[in-house]
Amino acid sequence: MRHPELHVRRMLRQLRPRGSWCGARMTTSVLAQSWRAMSRVGSMLRVCRNTAPASCLRPASISCAALIVFGITLLAPVPPLAAAEADVQKELASIRKEIAEIKSEARRQPGRRLYNTACMACHGRNGDGRGPMAGALRVKPRDFRQGTYKWRTTPFGALPTDDDLDRTIRDGVSGTEMVPFGAVISAENRALLVEYIKTFSPRFKDSSELAAAALPVSLPAERPFPRSAGSILAGKTLYAAKGCATCHGEGGKGDGPVAAALVDSWGWPIRPWDFTQGYYKSGRTDRDLFRTITTGLNGTPMPGFGPATTVAERWQLVDYLASLANGRSGFWFALFRAEPTGIVYGSN
Repeated sequence: MRHPELHVRRMLRQLRPRGSWCGARMTTSVLAQSWRAMSRVGSMLRVCRNTAPASCLRPASISCAALIVFGITLLAPVPPLAAAEADVQKELASIRKEIAEIKSEARRQPGRRLYNTACMACHGRNGDGRGPMAGALRVKPRDFRQGTYKWRTTPFGALPTDDDLDRTIRDGVSGTEMVPFGAVISAENRALLVEYIKTFSPRFKDSSELAAAALPVSLPAERPFPRSAGSILAGKTLYAAKGCATCHGEGGKGDGPVAAALVDSWGWPIRPWDFTQGYYKSGRTDRDLFRTITTGLNGTPMPGFGPATTVAERWQLVDYLASLANGRSGFWFALFRAEPTGIVYGSN
């Protein structure tokens, strides 16, 4: 026989199992082992052909060798089907992740264009709050990379919800150069902008962080009682008891004993709010002020008082703080107030 290895390979093909048994047992791994075994048989026979007498090349000897090698191959460990299934699921999960990333990138593109047009000048191309105009602003633009946001409906320290970010973009921040974009950027485009802003901070990719942000605090749609002299007096008592005067001062002017030493999370000096101005950065409604007292302001020394007070007590604080403005509100105050930056932005 001139080419015994070919005879071996033909015999192995004839011995290959068929039917359901083959479908259940013959995995890719086993087929690969079989082919490697056949290659070894071929190599051994080539050596035998060159070094051994012709008797060793008889078909019967070749057949026995083929049967032994193929039997060993079949007895080799076969990966369990469950393991193979797990590998397939893992691969599918990887593919789904890649598809999600592609979709996310496609969604970020229009958001990036909006950001570069409306936000980059102050907040910077990389979201670091160091845009070309940042140095001229009295109130420093937000550094988006830390994922730290003041005005939220989530617990103190947690990420904001998408609606929280949208509200700030839509309504602006009174007393700062952060103007309201609600009239010039549609709700759909603001959603794209929110998605892009979130890409600056890795916190928005952390599942535990997102889980905390998915549980916003409960905020009442309406106040439980009207403002009255009694609620204002009760709020004044709470103002003193909770230590608000330490930062905001006895008269709420932001001149408390520790006010000059306060800094924010970025190391910038931060002045406690002067409630006599008659407006608030977080919005002009009682509900906006209630939200701030409840959740606190991330990145500042202002904690959330939600866990330490009742709903009624927080409304009493709202009434007292609102009383400190002494009627300084309305159209003329919005135009001629002492605050040097921007205008007082109304909440939608």
